[in-house]
Amino acid sequence: MSPLSKERSCPRTPKLQGDAIFFVGNCSVHGHGTAELKLPFSLFLALRYLKPKRTFLSTITLISVLGVMLGVTVLILVISVMTGFDRELRQKVIDFDAHILVSTEDVLRDWRTLKAHIDHTQGVVATAPYIQGPVIVEFQNRRLAPLMRGVKIAD
Repeated sequence: MSPLSKERSCPRTPKLQGDAIFFVGNCSVHGHGTAELKLPFSLFLALRYLKPKRTFLSTITLISVLGVMLGVTVLILVISVMTGFDRELRQKVIDFDAHILVSTEDVLRDWRTLKAHIDHTQGVVATAPYIQGPVIVEFQNRRLAPLMRGVKIAD
């Protein structure tokens, strides 16, 4: 009885390659005098190419699998470290500056009453008035004009 004439549970047509018959999916595998195997197609294909036929081929296969495994491990490690670094960097940037800045085009002359009003607002943890303006700085024979901020922490 030919393997093609056997009853099979797969709805697909068998693929004939040499004297071996392959079915896609969770189907029977016949060929080369081996017993009928019940393996998923991907596992069957992996085992077929990982099985050593010659010693050198097996060594190359082992090196390839270890190389892919090491590459994926390093990639996962780098992605997780960079994600943690990104979160830490965002937190530092957010903590550096105030969440809300109250300012005007001109100089804010009645800032004490505004600060008292904001301090009494529900949910406000702290307030600190500041002044910001350009300054001239000389460093290593170079003159720069950065913005400097002065914060009044305590009254």
